Amino acid sequence: MTDNTSKTEPMNIYISGPITGRPEANQRFKEMETFLQALGLQAVNPFTWGLQEDSATWEEHMAHDLILLSGCTHILLLRGWQYSRGARLELAMARKLGLKEITLTDR
Repeated sequence: MTDNTSKTEPMNIYISGPITGRPEANQRFKEMETFLQALGLQAVNPFTWGLQEDSATWEEHMAHDLILLSGCTHILLLRGWQYSRGARLELAMARKLGLKEITLTDR
């Protein structure tokens, strides 16, 4: 006997946005993580799941964050992502991996 019931894939949402030179970034990412969790979704916040802020180079942070991203189903782009070299790199990788995109806009 085969079980033909449809199973919904859990949504693992990677939060991406500008970090370097943005002292408010940690708070913005944490607020989005809390919001997504309140909706019952798995949020992957690089501040929470990533390396310690001052313990690694930008390149080491990005390498680790791309590994986190590869385990996700979606990428959520915070406002200002287009001005961030890291967020643009994460989006390019997300597209190569076929992740769904969620973009926050000012509208």
